[in-house]
Amino acid sequence: MQIFLAIDDEKTGPFTLFQVEERLRSGELEETDLGWYDGLEKWKPLKDLAPFEGFFRRREMELEDERKRKAAARAAAFEKEQAAALPKAEVRPWTRFFARNLDWSFFVTFCVAILSGMRALGWTDLSYTELMQLLPIIIPAWHIMEAYFISQWGTTPGKGLVGITITDAERNRLSFGPSMRRSLGVFVLGMGCYVSFLFMIALPFGYYLLQKHKRSFWDVSAGTYVHHAPLQAKHFLWPLIILFLLSFVFQDAFSEIADYNSAELEKIRELFRGGQSNTL
Repeated sequence: MQIFLAIDDEKTGPFTLFQVEERLRSGELEETDLGWYDGLEKWKPLKDLAPFEGFFRRREMELEDERKRKAAARAAAFEKEQAAALPKAEVRPWTRFFARNLDWSFFVTFCVAILSGMRALGWTDLSYTELMQLLPIIIPAWHIMEAYFISQWGTTPGKGLVGITITDAERNRLSFGPSMRRSLGVFVLGMGCYVSFLFMIALPFGYYLLQKHKRSFWDVSAGTYVHHAPLQAKHFLWPLIILFLLSFVFQDAFSEIADYNSAELEKIRELFRGGQSNTL
């Protein structure tokens, strides 16, 4: 087939299909340039000529593939740029564990202080041992308080003492919703709902994943980041001083609680010994 072309009102040709396609491919011709071949009623843009339908279809697919490749490359570059802008994950599992135990100690002391006040006013005769037995029911209250502290101040009393803050990816303070999601994640995945055997599984598993992936389950799910201030002596000295003072002020209560905990541990040992005896 012989093709004639009209470019800038100048008619040229004839050309073969291959020659025209090569000139289209090189950019020498545009799809809007006019063409004609024997049997055609009038001159038409090359894109409307039947012999070139396959060529333009293939070229459109090639252009679409190229657009997709460029879009994917731009997305990858953007993700890389965003990842570089994210805060670097700092992994100090033992500092975090120390902070969590501080918070737990402060919460227990808070409960003891309330009970002491109620006992002094004659509102209850509940013992500190009975308070410890009620802790499984009271524990969720701490996680609500934790979420509130983080949403208001970006930290908790225990975390603040050791220089830990919790933010989003842009280091903004969290709202209550993400703070609560994070706290619930800690409750379930980090502490095993405070069920003894689940706790013994959750703790080492969480430690392993934190070391491997640099972020915990609950931080990933809530979109939160943990930041550590440079370690200083005060991060451990002040917590120890505060714990000492609290134990001095509430020494009777903590003595009773210590006796209760010792009795519970002894029960666990007895169960363990009984299990070994049955095995033998």
